[in-house]
Amino acid sequence: MSRYNSSDIAGTMEVALGKKPASMLIKNGKLINVYSGKIEDNISIAIYKNRFAYIGDLSNILIDEDTSIIDANGAYIMPGFIDAHTHLDSIFQLGEYAKYAILSGNTTAITETAMIANSFGYK
Repeated sequence: MSRYNSSDIAGTMEVALGKKPASMLIKNGKLINVYSGKIEDNISIAIYKNRFAYIGDLSNILIDEDTSIIDANGAYIMPGFIDAHTHLDSIFQLGEYAKYAILSGNTTAITETAMIANSFGYK
């Protein structure tokens, strides 16, 4: 994924405020809200250049003829989960780790760096 420049950030904010059309819209989803522990019905997501700009009610999202629209048809939508405690330095088959991490919804892994020095050796 490429880095955002200042005009991309401004564009994302304009989409979030309903002042600019979204690049993509996912509508009619059921959001698994990991903060409240509730499932929210009829949620829409406005995306601008591959970044989430707005999550909420469809009436706040501006679209035009260039907006790609996906109807989730009541499918569940959940955020990518973060595995905040890993020891990737001791996993020698990262492909296997990634396969199971992705299947369980993990999109990010955070590892500590203290033990990584052991793999470099004495000198």
